[in-house]
Amino acid sequence: MIERNIPILILDGDESNAEKISIIIKKLYPNSNIDFAHNGMDGWAIIERIKDSTIIIADSYLPGVNGIQLLKKVKTDKPEPHTYFIILTNTKDKEFNIKALQSGADELLMKPWSVEDLVGRIRAATQVLRLHNTLRVEQAKVVELNEELDKTFQNNFELLLKIQTVKFPDYEKNLKMISRAVLWIAKELGIENEAELKNIEYASRICYIGKLYLQEKHSYEPVMKKGIIINPVMEKYSSFSKELLSNLRGFEDIANILTHIYENFDGSGLPDNLQSWKIPYGSRILRVIIDFHDLFKSLNGSFTKAYEALESEIKRLYDQKAVVLLEQYYAETGEGKLKSNERAIEAKDLQVGMVVSRKIVTESGLKIVSQTSELDFETIEKIKSIVKVDPIIGNIYIYG
Repeated sequence: MIERNIPILILDGDESNAEKISIIIKKLYPNSNIDFAHNGMDGWAIIERIKDSTIIIADSYLPGVNGIQLLKKVKTDKPEPHTYFIILTNTKDKEFNIKALQSGADELLMKPWSVEDLVGRIRAATQVLRLHNTLRVEQAKVVELNEELDKTFQNNFELLLKIQTVKFPDYEKNLKMISRAVLWIAKELGIENEAELKNIEYASRICYIGKLYLQEKHSYEPVMKKGIIINPVMEKYSSFSKELLSNLRGFEDIANILTHIYENFDGSGLPDNLQSWKIPYGSRILRVIIDFHDLFKSLNGSFTKAYEALESEIKRLYDQKAVVLLEQYYAETGEGKLKSNERAIEAKDLQVGMVVSRKIVTESGLKIVSQTSELDFETIEKIKSIVKVDPIIGNIYIYG
């Protein structure tokens, strides 16, 4: 039985024919809500006011605008609410019938039609629209649920952020720099998935949350030194991070990143002895940046010494790409008041006499050119030849 909330619009230039269709529908389905129009323009005026899913029965040759023209206009200009379009057509007009189906007609009702044919089409239309309406309601519920989950996630994240700030106030400045660097490096590594980037960003902003269980005297100590846990109290860092975050809905990927920050690149780290590519990208990047900040502090603010310490542990503790890109991040942004007279350049634009401000390293680990090297023709040709088979990590930086 046709539901009262599914209206029917009959568009037919022959008023008697439209009335005939209406009488049949009303006789069988007295609760139907039926509207009429006897030319295309009036029909479109009614369609523009439609707010609910509607069955449209349109004659193929309406005065003013024919059935196909009206059909195309409905599909392009009025995609919502959903309509079920039945065109009344002649069996002999095969070309028109093909165009009607190609234009998006849901059904063709051939003239002369029978009562059974008409009722059968309307029953099918009703079923389709009923399912569509049900789906729309369910989709609305899903959207509402997702909005609620997002709100809960944000509330939980803000709470964790506040707790971390209260516990470790001296880390607040570091966290802002870490977050900026993490996202820059992640994008340079080719991570484009917005959800993955967002999780990496969230993880960077609460990357010290795993230290909440520590006594104040240990709060600012590094978790590892040279890839080894020196203080036994730090052994719980990974498991604490996992337990704290894994039970919070929406934090699963963030928990995975923070749990595996201290996996050494050679597989000797904690907690699962993951090696190289098995370590999440976010974990690899955060490890490099966090350790750099710890080294920078312990080496009296020497960028060069801190970075050389990172370089010396590439492939044992750190992902080489992350280490190289960290240096390039500082060159690109000037963060930390480093050299500001550097600029990035592509290999094809290198010229004789240019001075390289950062080492040029390929993805395989080959160091093509050392820092402060002045480029000659032979070196430039060498660079261009190598990068064809072994791409450079990040960019080439020169002075000036």
